Amino acid sequence: MLTDINSLTGDELKSFENFIHSPYFNRYRTIKKLFQYIKSFHPNVTPKDVYEKNISARCTEK
Repeated sequence: MLTDINSLTGDELKSFENFIHSPYFNRYRTIKKLFQYIKSFHPNVTPKDVYEKNISARCTEK
């Protein structure tokens, strides 16, 4: 999955972001936060970046 995310071009990432933020396809704020967190590392997302504790702390904060 990380390889797929890292291989997205800028335009592809923007299209994916639009999909994630679409109220029709996604109503969950935590998914939006997760995407923003992962996006901040693009195009060099590593397993350490998506370690469960890192994501949990970042995506559950208010």
